[in-house]
Amino acid sequence: MWTVRVAVVRLERGIRAIRELSGVRGVCQSRCGGLDSDVVVQVQRFSTLSRVSRWGSAGTRTWTEARSIGDAGIRTGRTQPVSPNGIILASATTAAVAVAACWISASLASTATMPASPLHMHCDSASSPTSVSGLDALAKGLTSEETKPAERVAILQDLNAVCIHIDNHAQLLRAGLVPILLDRLLSLSKSQTDEEQDASTLQKESDLTAEVLASLAVTPDAVPVYLEAGAVELLLRLLSESIAAFTSSMSSSAVSWLQPWKWKRDSTNAGSSESTSADAAGVVPLNTPATQQYVRCIAFLLRSGRGAPEHVLAHSESTAAPSVLCSLLQHTADAETRRYAMLAVALLCPLQADSVIQCGGLRRMIELISSAQFQTDDVLQWYVTGGLHQLSKDAAIYKALLKHKVVPALCNFLGISSAGAPNPQAETYAVRALRNLLIADSPEGAALRKSAASEYAGAALCNVLNGTERNPGLLRATCVSIQEVAAFLQTKMDGKADKRIATTTTERNSATQILTSMVVGAGDSGGAISRLLALASSRDIAPRVHTAALLAMRELCLAAQGGAVQGMDAVLRVNNSAAIRVLVQDAQSKDATIALAAMECGAALTEWGPVAEVSGDLITLLCSAAGAVSGTAATRALVSIFAHCSRYETPRRLIGYEGGLAKLVQILNEPSFQSDTVIFRDGLRALYNLSTSPLFKLMVAQRGGLELFARGAHSADPLTRKYAHCALAALLDRPEYIARVAELNVAPPLAHAVLSAGSATKTKSDDKGSADAAGIAHCSLLALAQLTNMPDQLSTLALSGAPAAFSSALASAVAKGNAPQYELEYILVALCNLSSTEAGRKALGRTNIKKDLMTVTTSFLYAGMIQNMAATVLENLTSNAAIVAPVIPQQPFPVL
Repeated sequence: MWTVRVAVVRLERGIRAIRELSGVRGVCQSRCGGLDSDVVVQVQRFSTLSRVSRWGSAGTRTWTEARSIGDAGIRTGRTQPVSPNGIILASATTAAVAVAACWISASLASTATMPASPLHMHCDSASSPTSVSGLDALAKGLTSEETKPAERVAILQDLNAVCIHIDNHAQLLRAGLVPILLDRLLSLSKSQTDEEQDASTLQKESDLTAEVLASLAVTPDAVPVYLEAGAVELLLRLLSESIAAFTSSMSSSAVSWLQPWKWKRDSTNAGSSESTSADAAGVVPLNTPATQQYVRCIAFLLRSGRGAPEHVLAHSESTAAPSVLCSLLQHTADAETRRYAMLAVALLCPLQADSVIQCGGLRRMIELISSAQFQTDDVLQWYVTGGLHQLSKDAAIYKALLKHKVVPALCNFLGISSAGAPNPQAETYAVRALRNLLIADSPEGAALRKSAASEYAGAALCNVLNGTERNPGLLRATCVSIQEVAAFLQTKMDGKADKRIATTTTERNSATQILTSMVVGAGDSGGAISRLLALASSRDIAPRVHTAALLAMRELCLAAQGGAVQGMDAVLRVNNSAAIRVLVQDAQSKDATIALAAMECGAALTEWGPVAEVSGDLITLLCSAAGAVSGTAATRALVSIFAHCSRYETPRRLIGYEGGLAKLVQILNEPSFQSDTVIFRDGLRALYNLSTSPLFKLMVAQRGGLELFARGAHSADPLTRKYAHCALAALLDRPEYIARVAELNVAPPLAHAVLSAGSATKTKSDDKGSADAAGIAHCSLLALAQLTNMPDQLSTLALSGAPAAFSSALASAVAKGNAPQYELEYILVALCNLSSTEAGRKALGRTNIKKDLMTVTTSFLYAGMIQNMAATVLENLTSNAAIVAPVIPQQPFPVL
């Protein structure tokens, strides 16, 4: 017998593990069956081992040394490390495994230095006559009726050896071995009851045939060959028959399937198996090597096909895949079989979700994710969470996901995984699945969020961010998920979600609880803000993770505005210094993406007082040349930061003195930004806040602020008009400013704002637009009243709608009965000035103002000065007097 064949037989499972490393670079961790655990192999490129030049000196010496090293390792089991061709092995046992694989590689590379073999193929010489004759001999041996079972087993062992190299698969497929192997597998299944046949030999042949089929299925090009030969239907049928025989024997046996069968491999016969005493009880074994290879082959076909698994299912006549695979997943006790069955089920989830659920696949996933074995099996974690991720994309099955408590299972897994799960890809799938369920805008999605709120789902997401040393893909996926969930929950709290689905109080409460658990965390775990800041401040993480962390923090800050999330203010007060350091550091980044994300995050963070109060370093940077920005998005963020920070004294002084005021005026006058509502609105807000300070009022007016505010007074955006009208009211305390503004025709929009507020008061409307109009009206009224202090402008004002506006304002004040005195003073001063001109008296005569003036003069609700001013207006109207009211000192204006 050929020496390599013996080595492969004795070390079958180890060879399989090494074969799966073909084509891999770097450090791989694998489990070599029953030989060794946690074998660490450093592979330069396994697929190139077929070339003798990689071995050093070619020839008989290399072959002999490799064989002697392997034989010594197999015989003695010594722990001496062996390092042929860049493969570093942990022990002599694993060394023997890899050396046996190297023997096969060498046998494929050189035929002159090895014993005779029916396989004289070179992996780079597919068309050589020797190769064709070798494959013909194998095919003839497999199909010939004269071939004895033992010889057929030897041929299959040779094929297993050849399959180690994926480079050989194309030749094997072209030789037509797949249909031959499938026919042989079908014949073997029919020969199981033939008592004349050697049962152990038949089982061994069946195992090896299934293994060769599974090995060839790894190649994507093999899928059409398998489908044309009907491989999927046959393998599913064989699996179904094995499961049926197993369950039937279990129903007639007193032994429970919950006690797993432990098959022991004989060191001299890889295909033999020995069951426990349960076999004597008449239980048909299910966890056989053949069963494992059947499901492995199906999983590889579903995974490897072009357009897989749609392509495989579309060209397969069998519809029993979910039923068979889910049943196998339920009954198997073999870890490897369970993994491949779970992989196949996960691949079916996007296409046949309903069938997977009906066949118990979802129930089994939840059982597995809660089991002890799941926590130690990183491959099974990957496949189970991958299946749940696929199911979470289908809104039609959310009711089933709710019934099977998928959200608590995912939250529990992420909570445990934060303590050190071995598979980051499984955590990534779990994070994405939980995100999909949390952002589902449907009635079932509302129920899923309610479940998530009670399970602290927000904290579970944040727990994944427990260290910068974690997998970059996992960290980025978690940051993106937090960003998307926070953005969606904000729409629920604001009532801006799909109008077809009512946002109930329960919905808002669930959204608030999830956001709170994100921000604050659960128990002593800490919230997302501190963890995201730790990620963003680290220099060791990838740029994409860095950017995602900043954007996630921005979205959390935006979602928590309005006081809905309790504890956000306290969290930011603890982390405000760290936040400013991160923003200052990242705003200067050479990576434009990170710099932009830092600016946008800063715009959201400075909306909160604890951060804006200590933003001096950030403001200094942005005001300097080093803080120059380009692009609309960055400019929006910069102007927004100025608007937020200008509410506080120290940042406001820095904006005024360090060049921020000039930068704001320059941006607002830039033609490319004049049509941008956000930039213009926030810029006017910042300028208004500066104008509330006596230190900067003159600077704002002299640097073009009056013209900008006059332009804003005509804006269609309510907030822009509000800031413009408030700024005009604050600045129009000097005759020269009043004259400049009057020439800019701001009286009509000011009068319109006052009239709109009066209409809203009369109709008692709760519309948000009416509320905004009422908020603008106060400042509009003050600014319009200031314009009446210019005598040469009174005739123009009388024709601009100002008399009707003040008449409406007086009527509203009288109707409320509790208007502030200074507001009444401004109204009556303006009426007194307007009524001093002929045009003003005519315009006021067309209103019902006399009735309201009489009410003020005779009511005890108003102070004597107010009554005297109302009487003066009446005198002007009735006797054509021209009495002008004195100028009223300005009231302090609040920052906005």
